[in-house]
Amino acid sequence: MNKGFEINEVGINFQLNSIKNLKIAHISDLHNSFFGQSNIDLAAKINEFEPDIIAFSGDMIHHIPAAPVPFIELLKFITVKCPMYM
Repeated sequence: MNKGFEINEVGINFQLNSIKNLKIAHISDLHNSFFGQSNIDLAAKINEFEPDIIAFSGDMIHHIPAAPVPFIELLKFITVKCPMYM
């Protein structure tokens, strides 16, 4: 189990009339890591942030033929209702 993860909040000074305060969670390069039991700690932070969109990029698994269990566990505990892009 991994001991920590990094959260960076970035503000972008750009306005669109149709979109106000869009919140995007970008999750990258998990490499088959767990953050808390069954990735509950990472999922809790994502849920707490209440993003409008979640984007996953980079390597979710470390190498083939590794099973994507940590990533699947993370998805099970994300309860916020929003589009997810992988």
